[in-house]
Amino acid sequence: PGYVRFLTLVYATLGSSYKTVCAAQSVIGALACVLLYLVAKRLCGVRVARLAAIFGAVNFHMIFAAAAVGHQALDVYWTLLLVWCLLEYLEQPQRLGRWMPALGLILGWAVLTREGNLAFWVFLIPWFLLAARVRVGWRRAALHVAVLSVFAWLVVRPFMGQGSLQGRMGAQWFFYPYAGVDINKWFNPWRDGAAAWALLADQPLRVLSVVGRGLLGNFNAMFMNQGFGAFDPVFLLRWSTYFYGLWAYAFLFAFIGLVRVVWRALRQPAASLGWWLILTVLVSRSLIHLFFEAAYRHRTPLEPYLILLAAYGATRLFSRDLPLTFRLNRLK
Repeated sequence: PGYVRFLTLVYATLGSSYKTVCAAQSVIGALACVLLYLVAKRLCGVRVARLAAIFGAVNFHMIFAAAAVGHQALDVYWTLLLVWCLLEYLEQPQRLGRWMPALGLILGWAVLTREGNLAFWVFLIPWFLLAARVRVGWRRAALHVAVLSVFAWLVVRPFMGQGSLQGRMGAQWFFYPYAGVDINKWFNPWRDGAAAWALLADQPLRVLSVVGRGLLGNFNAMFMNQGFGAFDPVFLLRWSTYFYGLWAYAFLFAFIGLVRVVWRALRQPAASLGWWLILTVLVSRSLIHLFFEAAYRHRTPLEPYLILLAAYGATRLFSRDLPLTFRLNRLK
């Protein structure tokens, strides 16, 4: 319903034209690149922020999401805005804690724009109680997340009850048969819980094997497939040697960034609260699609954070603080 209201606003103010909607979304997409810059600058400094913003500006996935009619552009924008606000909150929790009602309204509208943000909302609760408490204490952290959740609920509440959540979950459960078996019909606890648990009790190894293949298939569809467009402004012609080679570097940089972020977050958790927030976004928005409908387009809300990891990994790999021979050995 959030995107429908956005279309209503555009049609009422700018006219009911497909090109007008695309133009409005393109502006929002450009603002998302600015937010990506601000998020990266807060976490890593100016050098990584500039690289991340450039990557975002030429990334076909983000360009397509911003230009094509659909909720993806607004999903990216609202989530980035919320993440940036929470990073600012970590810097000044006592003062910015008073802005939790406004952040709750943003979160609620993000959920209405894309229901996958409901998972982000759920994961934010432990992030506040386990991470933000380091800065403000657990009582104030609990108060802040409670206020955030109440105001998010006030936004979402008028639209609750419009369709069955369980029915939608049942319809989306392993939507594509990547495992070679239609798990949606064969093992669906949302649609027929009793039959699903009976099958699990009778054939536990087969159920786990098939579901495992389904999870792997969903992961491959989201993260290892570049399915939009025949031509890309950076990666050029799809399925060419150049295309595969450049994507290999993109994955390499993102993997290096992810490993360094996780290693740092585990070794210095209190000093890495912002990175824990980024990991919270990645896990929450990935997890729901690993078990439900998963395709290349569902990576859209994750793309800014994957770009951030790639920019961070690239700058660390080619850091001037490291000897040239060491940097070259890293690539071997």
